[in-house]
Amino acid sequence: MRAAHQRGFTLLEIMIAMSIGLFLAGALITVVQTNKTVFLNQNQLEQMQDGQRMAMTLMADVIQSTGYFPDPTTNTLGSTLGASGAFANSQAMTGAAGDTISVRYMTASGDGILNCSGLSNTTGANTIYVNQFAVVGNQLLVGWGTWNGPESSLTLEIFTNSRSPFPAQQARAWTGALVLIAGILILSLTARAILLRRSRRT
Repeated sequence: MRAAHQRGFTLLEIMIAMSIGLFLAGALITVVQTNKTVFLNQNQLEQMQDGQRMAMTLMADVIQSTGYFPDPTTNTLGSTLGASGAFANSQAMTGAAGDTISVRYMTASGDGILNCSGLSNTTGANTIYVNQFAVVGNQLLVGWGTWNGPESSLTLEIFTNSRSPFPAQQARAWTGALVLIAGILILSLTARAILLRRSRRT
């Protein structure tokens, strides 16, 4: 009897099949990478738009208060907002090179006017708030302070900056927290060393 001949794929057919498979796999990888790039770009665009909306809302709320002062029947703009720093007498808004704008206003204690940290005046006296907005490295930096009120504490600065959507202010908050922890650690070790020396003497 004659042996049955079995015929498989030739080397040429296998090479063609592998080439087609590699081509299809490459096309599939290209489609996946394109979709991933589009998704990341859309995500970054949404984050940028959210940041812009937040910045515009924050700036609009603060800038609307520019030049405000309590009780206009007894106070005037010149008597409440005198010349100080970059501000001239009666000037409530000023700008500087490098995309920086500074605004100021006076609030009375308990009048409910908020500064850019979301807090109102509870000092018991009239307080001038100065808010500064600056664009540095494509990021909006927000700063504020008081001219005749109490200065913010380090813990308040850490808390406020840690809630900021801007990486620069978040980094400032973490740096402040690290400095605070290091200071507490140094004080604790110093107190321990002093107590240990006293206990050895007795």
